[in-house]
Amino acid sequence: MSLKCPFCQSAEIVVIEMNQQSSTALAQVVSPATLGALGATVAKSFNLPPLVGGVAGTVIGGLINAVTEQPTLPQQSLCYCQSCTQKFPSSLLHAG
Repeated sequence: MSLKCPFCQSAEIVVIEMNQQSSTALAQVVSPATLGALGATVAKSFNLPPLVGGVAGTVIGGLINAVTEQPTLPQQSLCYCQSCTQKFPSSLLHAG
């Protein structure tokens, strides 16, 4: 059983794996751990207990992550036809 391109019916297809990044640059910068460390440092500079700043930063980071979190889409492989140079999702492959 060979797989065929849905556009030109050629069997010369290559499956390309899709690696989606789950974290964005914003999520890395405003992570709860990062903001917790920043909060502890800021609290120290205002002569407050670092624990207070760390907890506040962690809570704020968690809230930001919850608000900016993107829904995860199901990962799907992408195919490339070497005959007609079309790219298409693997769900469109025809067995034949």
